[in-house]
Amino acid sequence: MRFRQGSANAMRGRLDLMAIAVMFVLLSISFSPYLFRSPAPLIFPVSELGTDLPREIWPLAHFVRDQLHKTGELPLWRPYLLSGAPLLGHPVAPIFYPLHWLVLILPIPLALNWEAALHLWWAGIGLYSFLRREEGLRWDASMFGGLAFAAAPTWIARLSGGHWPMLAAMAWMPWVWFAARQLQRARSLRYVPLLAVALASQAMNHGVILILTVLWVGIESLVRGLMKGSTTWRVAIAGWAVSLALAAGLSAVQMLPFSELLPGSNRAGLSPAEASFASLPPAMALGLFFPPSLKFPEWYLFPGLVLLYSGIYGFFHAPGKARRGWSAAIGVSLMLAFGLSLPAAINLSHQIPILSMIRIHSRWWIFGLFALAVLASIGVQAWLHPRESRDRRAFTLLAALTGVYLLAAIGAFFLRVPFPFETARPALSALVMLLGLFLLPARARPAFIIGALLLEAWQVRQTLIRPVNEETIVTEAINLRDSIGNGATSTRIFAPYGGYSMAALAYAELRAADGYDSFHEASYGDLVDLGIGCNYEGYVVGVPATRASAAARRLCGTPNLDIGILSILNVGYLLLPEDMPVSGFRAVDELKAGVLYRFEGDLPGRAFSVQKWQAASGARCAQQLLEIDLHSTAIVEDPLPEMQGSEPFYVVLIDYSPNKETFRVEAERSGLLVRSEAWSPGWRVEVDGRQEKLLRVNCALQGVWVERGVHLVRFRYAPRHYRLGSAISLGSLVLTFLFFLSGSALKGGSRLRVGMRRPKGRHGCG
Repeated sequence: MRFRQGSANAMRGRLDLMAIAVMFVLLSISFSPYLFRSPAPLIFPVSELGTDLPREIWPLAHFVRDQLHKTGELPLWRPYLLSGAPLLGHPVAPIFYPLHWLVLILPIPLALNWEAALHLWWAGIGLYSFLRREEGLRWDASMFGGLAFAAAPTWIARLSGGHWPMLAAMAWMPWVWFAARQLQRARSLRYVPLLAVALASQAMNHGVILILTVLWVGIESLVRGLMKGSTTWRVAIAGWAVSLALAAGLSAVQMLPFSELLPGSNRAGLSPAEASFASLPPAMALGLFFPPSLKFPEWYLFPGLVLLYSGIYGFFHAPGKARRGWSAAIGVSLMLAFGLSLPAAINLSHQIPILSMIRIHSRWWIFGLFALAVLASIGVQAWLHPRESRDRRAFTLLAALTGVYLLAAIGAFFLRVPFPFETARPALSALVMLLGLFLLPARARPAFIIGALLLEAWQVRQTLIRPVNEETIVTEAINLRDSIGNGATSTRIFAPYGGYSMAALAYAELRAADGYDSFHEASYGDLVDLGIGCNYEGYVVGVPATRASAAARRLCGTPNLDIGILSILNVGYLLLPEDMPVSGFRAVDELKAGVLYRFEGDLPGRAFSVQKWQAASGARCAQQLLEIDLHSTAIVEDPLPEMQGSEPFYVVLIDYSPNKETFRVEAERSGLLVRSEAWSPGWRVEVDGRQEKLLRVNCALQGVWVERGVHLVRFRYAPRHYRLGSAISLGSLVLTFLFFLSGSALKGGSRLRVGMRRPKGRHGCG
């Protein structure tokens, strides 16, 4: 008996390995234009809506790799945007997540492409494991489910938007679900390490996806535990508590510095309307059935016709409990995705402080997609291995749905009915799926379903993404650097309406006072908005607001520059979309993005002294800036000693790296030294090796009080929680490994069962 069971387990293991390998091969072939070309191209959107790839992903990868190669030191601060911005603790700058380290050993485009493909494969394996162990499906149906989930158009849309960290976080979601279910099924804590690693990986990549996952899967796990009895409930509570504690420890190196940045960030006080930005509008409900013409990743619901038709087929062939549970999951996730359309839900969510950081409610759909993939896998198993007569209701509904697709295509093509969705390709795919599901002979079905899935995935890639050579970034950077010339590193460039990418800045080693960043110091954004005379209010992912908001551009289409503010930001070059008279600046070049101007006056430099100070903070600080001469006076939060004399300090830069900057200061009087770098709570300052108080100056810059004499003043970016977080993460890693080796945990003085039982009599075996 044991021999037979061992043989069955060995066969099952071989089938699982084969399925995982087949998924890897098929996904690699599917992405072959991006994985096996030399040089590898970048993944760009077909539409012109933009992508985070040149704004965040590529420049971050290039900057970290370049600095590590040059200095051997991990950069914690990036100086090329926003007069400097934090890298450590930034919620979408996962510098400690291991798979992102591929950029250190491979060309950046190839590393990013392989990272995306591997995460999709990992998501597919996660769902495959869930279907095999939890749903009890056969290997072929589980493989289809994993492959369909990994190749879903939703993920291709995310790639078109440049959402690499979000994709990495989402790839761990099936593993969270799998581990949480296995905690209850085995009634043991042996799956705690897997759950902890999955949650920590989400935390390291995208905190919003972590919050959504914990809320969704955690609540589902708790409800299931309560329904199954006290023992299961206690295991669920204990498993989640230990897993969350370990996950918090594993991600502490990222999350503790993040907690230091959060209170002063632009995410700290979102209104309900701002938090619901890009929630699905009601009309986009049709996106569940049709791919939208507008290639906006946040509104891309479309799961693909193969997954949709298989899911509907599975709905009618699934056991009653599975049918109800997964259908409810799809319905609830859709309701939550329409955040802006459900004011009551938005107001309720804002009673929980942490939920106010969730800007885009449409991301709840990832759980509906997971549920649809489960139903589709159940349907494919019933289709490949029928045990009973087919449910005629499935044919009736799918035939009616196919008729809707055909009518939509006819209306759009012949009658020119305005319809913001694609219709021709979905209509053809719907007809093919209907015929395949109900007319195809049994032996042709496996090849048909996999072929249809891969063909649809190829069509979606052609529709959403395109290859772009990395040389486009390099060329842009070289042209920008050549236009600026000798001022490239000594001053900053400022483009209030955009005109260059962050990738060009990072490659050319330029510095900018503006930038694209979804998580920045709110006070700095207010300062720069003040510098162009724009009083736009609201959450914006760019600084100034005109760089990333069409509404702000309409409000502030003509800049009203404050030369004093621009000078303390060390702005030597200004890029505007067209030629216009600008006081203090002279046009020097015409670029593809607009007209480049150079400042004609004297700039105070990267560090300078002032003759006097005034105390102000909060809203009063910004108002007071407009009332003083910033070349001679500075605004500070707390009163300082009186200054005697007006002689300026003699300041020389003697050492620089992204994490520190050292000046030699000769002061004939005591006074205030202002550093033209964005203030952040992680900065420290030392004068002659003695730590001094870092001052917030002019609302958003740095400063330190310097006594008379010759001094070495060193500014150093060293967040308080970095070393502590590193130690906690290392200790948690060791603890997680030991937990894994133990295989089980003690509870109440007795060892819980650690065996993982496979469900019996559900959907078949194999």
